[in-house]
Amino acid sequence: MLFVVIFTIACIIYIINDIVPIFEKKEWKLFWTYIVVMGFAYVLAVMIAFGIKIPSPAGPLKMIVTMIFRI
Repeated sequence: MLFVVIFTIACIIYIINDIVPIFEKKEWKLFWTYIVVMGFAYVLAVMIAFGIKIPSPAGPLKMIVTMIFRI
């Protein structure tokens, strides 16, 4: 639970320092990219903190690389 609180505080600091100026400059593509990535990272961090097992992407990535490079 402490990890979630610390990560939330870090996200808020990041939003204030980096995302608010981007919003004020009206750089919408960059703004929404940051929001989506930050949201995805936050959801993953909370899931890991609560003990939810997240499958590793190593297997599918290995299959894709093998398929592309024919190794």
